[in-house]
Amino acid sequence: MTGRRLCGTLLAALTLSAAGAAPAAAQNLTRGDYEQCSIYRDGEFIGHDSVCLQRKYAGIRWLERGYDERRGRDRRRQPSVYHCPYAANAGHGYNATWYSDGRPASLMGAYTYDAVMDGRPCIPRPPR
Repeated sequence: MTGRRLCGTLLAALTLSAAGAAPAAAQNLTRGDYEQCSIYRDGEFIGHDSVCLQRKYAGIRWLERGYDERRGRDRRRQPSVYHCPYAANAGHGYNATWYSDGRPASLMGAYTYDAVMDGRPCIPRPPR
């Protein structure tokens, strides 16, 4: 009985401390998150792994902010641009591509492609 009270007290303290450090945005872990971080000994629940819960909270914060802390810049402001590789016609890309899965070939259009066979659309690199 005392062990369950202790676990309940620890869980409440951990939840309150994590909620106090959280920014104004909602950071809620699901029951599945808590279950993934649960610790059992001899088939008996003894608590949650604090490191696991901190990683879950950090993942939520990272997704909410859209900020890459390792690089120190905002991911949302970076355009998702795929430039043609230099191996594709010296970075200019190819004006056509053929598909091996049976789709019709892209022979005309405004796109340039990174390969002649199964190419992906790409933006030509500016001249050096």
